[in-house]
Amino acid sequence: AQTYFLRSYDFGTVEYIYQVLEYKDRIYLSTATWCGAECSFLSEVDLDGNILWRTEIPDIDIAQGTMVVVNDTITITGNNDQNNESFQMAHFTLEGQKIGETISIAHPTRKFTKMYQLTTQYFSDKYAICGTGKLADNVHYSLIYVVNKNGSLDTLITLNKTSNTSVTWDSFIDSQGRLNTLHWIEEDGPDINFRKIYKFNETFDTVWSYQTENNSSDLTVPRGCELLDGRTALAYINPEGDPFLHSIRAVDPDGNLDWQYDYQWTGSRTREIYRLKTLRNGDIMGSGQYSEFEENPRIGDSPWLFRMSPDGELLWEHVYYEFDSTLPPNGSSRRGTILDFVELSNGDIMA
Repeated sequence: AQTYFLRSYDFGTVEYIYQVLEYKDRIYLSTATWCGAECSFLSEVDLDGNILWRTEIPDIDIAQGTMVVVNDTITITGNNDQNNESFQMAHFTLEGQKIGETISIAHPTRKFTKMYQLTTQYFSDKYAICGTGKLADNVHYSLIYVVNKNGSLDTLITLNKTSNTSVTWDSFIDSQGRLNTLHWIEEDGPDINFRKIYKFNETFDTVWSYQTENNSSDLTVPRGCELLDGRTALAYINPEGDPFLHSIRAVDPDGNLDWQYDYQWTGSRTREIYRLKTLRNGDIMGSGQYSEFEENPRIGDSPWLFRMSPDGELLWEHVYYEFDSTLPPNGSSRRGTILDFVELSNGDIMA
């Protein structure tokens, strides 16, 4: 797998690169690190790995899918107030210059706390800022704040009221122009733990939903994408119940299970999916973290890419690692992960 690099870059920084977006043949990165407070950055890079410019965003804690680029404006959303009682939003030019002040977004009467923002889409000429929040009575909701460019709240959508976990983890716009959101829902007791998908029309009415079967324990984050024929693919727990060996499931437009790809369980293998996307030719690509602890060399928690056909055939998977003979027990790979990737206009993958 190591020989499949066309080129690799060291950006010389310690951030997590949460998102890679291509817009008008330009490549933008959103990154984050911990430096005594939340530190986020917005950058543009070229195909030679050079950072063309870099803008610090000290007042927004970004997450895995909270950057969008539309109408020549880069918008970053997240959270960063003391008790996480609001979402934050800021706009930037394509050259990284901030436009106006950071905007705080909160509901005037419904006072949520522990508001964690995870994914944003530009939909129906508004920003759909998705995440989770808790009310004072310890009730959790999946949240979608629909706001215009100046941060004015148009609609608040609350879904999946629970006593434990209700999170809007991922989102995308499908081929019919509908907003798709993917949710993790879990109750304290009885054991309720399932995943759900919603499709919204342009007026934010629910036009379709899908719910997985219940599992007593499931730690798989539902990242997903739409296939070219309208099926939805998402990461899901494998039949053995191993939370770190993810499966890939495809659901048809009628809500029926079309196929599920399961890695063979060995007890010493992990595949953790952090992003799923549909490539231009219709194949599915995913990225994340890979382990094969009983192989030689011992590979643990290393960067991983895979490619599948639309019908669930694994075409290839590659792990990219550096081996360190000083790591116990008898040498191992250095840790790493691929949090995002983009298919460039020339067909290459930047991850």
